[in-house]
Amino acid sequence: MTDKLPIQCAARYHEIERRAQKLLTTFVNGNRKITVEALDEMEPRAALAVLSEMMMHGPEVRDDLNRFLKEVA
Repeated sequence: MTDKLPIQCAARYHEIERRAQKLLTTFVNGNRKITVEALDEMEPRAALAVLSEMMMHGPEVRDDLNRFLKEVA
């Protein structure tokens, strides 16, 4: 997940969704440290886009992500 995002808009959009889904699954399964490490390794704008997509998956996930990211900050 450390590769740069594709140049084409559609490909970039789908790559962000793919990364978000993979990290969301990892996060929900309890591998939260892996999620943070993966976000840290991404280029900043990609990490923000992926995190934004992850936050769209309901209030419970959003609250858990919010709390966890504050704890590791």
